[in-house]
Amino acid sequence: MRPIPPVVVVIAALAGAPAWAATPAGSTGEVAIQPDANAPAATPEARDATIRNLQSAAQGEANAANRYELFARKADEEGYGQVAKLFRAASLSERIHLRNHQDVLRGLGVAPAPVELKPVTVGNTRENLRGPVEGERGEASTMYPKYAETARAAGIPSAVQTFTYAGQTEQEHLRLFEDALANLGNNPSADYLVQSESGMLTVQSPSRVSSVTAPSAG
Repeated sequence: MRPIPPVVVVIAALAGAPAWAATPAGSTGEVAIQPDANAPAATPEARDATIRNLQSAAQGEANAANRYELFARKADEEGYGQVAKLFRAASLSERIHLRNHQDVLRGLGVAPAPVELKPVTVGNTRENLRGPVEGERGEASTMYPKYAETARAAGIPSAVQTFTYAGQTEQEHLRLFEDALANLGNNPSADYLVQSESGMLTVQSPSRVSSVTAPSAG
């Protein structure tokens, strides 16, 4: 995927790996996840399933990032500048998830599969918002919780963390997309904060937003 251009909807330094992958245990800023003492013993099957889930999720995040960038261009063409900003922020958010999933794979000694971008049908902005609402709902409520459960059974805390980050973020994407769709044409002005570690996207005061450039993932 080509790097996305500087955007004014996020504040964060995006260089480097997320804290849970790069920081020694006990260091400031680490997000520590301890294995569940009541969880069943890790099995090779759970580990293999987690690797498959990481590969699948990485492909999904890469394609979502690409779709949202294309949807942002369409929103700009149709005069929905605020919705375009939201799509660009969501694209960056998905790219951070892609990076996280790939980093976990590398930490397990597995090479991330090459990104395969699927063809994108770009409709009008209303249509482009409806599709992500359903997609984000499924990821937040079903897919990522199941992936995290499998990773926990596999005894892979870093995979639990990246799936948890992504699932929580998709829930927020769902809320923001539903709000954008309900208010299309009258969307209130806002900027967005995309957290560099988790990819979480939240509404942010414009006075606190600065421009950054996202690195290419993978």
